[in-house]
Amino acid sequence: LQEQQTSAAGPAMPWAAIALGRHILLAACRPEQTAKETVFPGPAGLERRGAFSYYLQDTLQQSGAPLSYRDLFKRVNALVQQRVADQHPQLEASEPADLDQPFLGGAIPAVPATFTLSKDRDLGWIIDAGAVHGIPQPAAGGESTQLAFFPFDADSASLRSLENAAGQASVTQVFPGQSAVLPVRVDRAPLDTRTTYKAVVTSTPLPPLSVAFEGDPAALNFVRQALASINGTGAPSLLVRESDLAAAEYRLLADAEAGRYRIRRATEAQRLAVDTDGMDAESGLVVAYRLEHIARWVTAARLTNPATQLPRDAISLDIFRERADGELELLDTASGVRYEYEQLEDGWRKPRVQIRLRNTTPDRRLFCMLLALTDTYSIYPGLLHRGGVWLDPGQEVWAAEMRHGVLNKTIPVSIPDKLWQQGVNEVHDILKLIVSTDEADATLMQQDELPVTFAPTMRNIPRNLNSLNRLMARVHTRSYGAEAESDDVYVDWTTVEIASTIVRPAEAIEVV
Repeated sequence: LQEQQTSAAGPAMPWAAIALGRHILLAACRPEQTAKETVFPGPAGLERRGAFSYYLQDTLQQSGAPLSYRDLFKRVNALVQQRVADQHPQLEASEPADLDQPFLGGAIPAVPATFTLSKDRDLGWIIDAGAVHGIPQPAAGGESTQLAFFPFDADSASLRSLENAAGQASVTQVFPGQSAVLPVRVDRAPLDTRTTYKAVVTSTPLPPLSVAFEGDPAALNFVRQALASINGTGAPSLLVRESDLAAAEYRLLADAEAGRYRIRRATEAQRLAVDTDGMDAESGLVVAYRLEHIARWVTAARLTNPATQLPRDAISLDIFRERADGELELLDTASGVRYEYEQLEDGWRKPRVQIRLRNTTPDRRLFCMLLALTDTYSIYPGLLHRGGVWLDPGQEVWAAEMRHGVLNKTIPVSIPDKLWQQGVNEVHDILKLIVSTDEADATLMQQDELPVTFAPTMRNIPRNLNSLNRLMARVHTRSYGAEAESDDVYVDWTTVEIASTIVRPAEAIEVV
């Protein structure tokens, strides 16, 4: 609370009096909803947490630059709605301009751009960052946070090119305030224990999707066998792992009575499900591919850079609703956006939007990518020409779609007929902006919607990628062999997420 009129308050003062002061309200859900709990990974293993509080803490830990209330809420809101059903976090302010202030006045510092690598008498080589700084524990499959380390006197320009690195280090264990690492010099020589080094994060582990297997044991074994050899070399899936129900994000049900497999979110019994007919080896392979498809979508939705120094508002993202008369109405994206079909004299009109990006920095040229992640697990990077554009300081660009050979910046949003005809009248999508200091290939993340029948080609990750390109490639082709090359470029990048809800009334309902 800022500038609150405390003199008017007293013991008998009703709770409603708080609203008279200048304030910002951050709530886990709407008044008619309940805040949901589910299982998340913690420093000591799995723990049950509120979805809102977990993603609030996670966003603060993952941020490498100060966040405004608005920017903080955008990511938290998008991730909460992606994880649990019927919970819409709320952000309100008595003075709307206050939403652009730093969270808690900047009392929570940003993660530093570099860490210090030093030799500890008990733990060996460590960095001065741990769980409270957003460093994740190594993943069960063996992936861990990777760092490049440099001489202690390396300047900021030297830190941007990995060819200047003295070596690389892997995090082996994470403590609250520090992490044990295994460093290896480029020349394989021992590290000098009498000095310290500067270290920068080059990649973080992408945790596999945890799935609970339920139902017919024989049918489930077909899926297990497919996942055990799904990679081109016959190696097991790095994107999906089986877990118990308490820790699962998704559930796979082998329904012998219905003769099908069903995949759905573990906490959302009424949300969209992905069904696969048949319960044999061929169907089990299709299910395995679809689980990996979902895992890539979940990874893309959560993609973030904990070491960024770019402010989240370096690129402003404005969404305009195009009214029936052609006028544009700027939408408030702080709490997500809601699109509703409009009833006109000649029928229902789909919502139409226009999206504008603008470089707000005074002196940084930045590369922008815009992803649309739908409730049907598609990832569409085509809202910007060729998947991404460069913006100079002060420059702006409008998203556009190619339709009938012509770029059109009016973008319709809708619920597909095939879902609406099944009774689905509300879906939740995510619009994700990725901003980078170097060019990256957003098409690495493109995928169609589910359910589909497909045989994805296995792709090797190309060399000589910058650090963002390499991470985006790992979303689809995760591999332990994707180590940073000496001629890779360290790239600073950040993300912005906006949750969107699309509502299409049933035809028989009269809208007034």
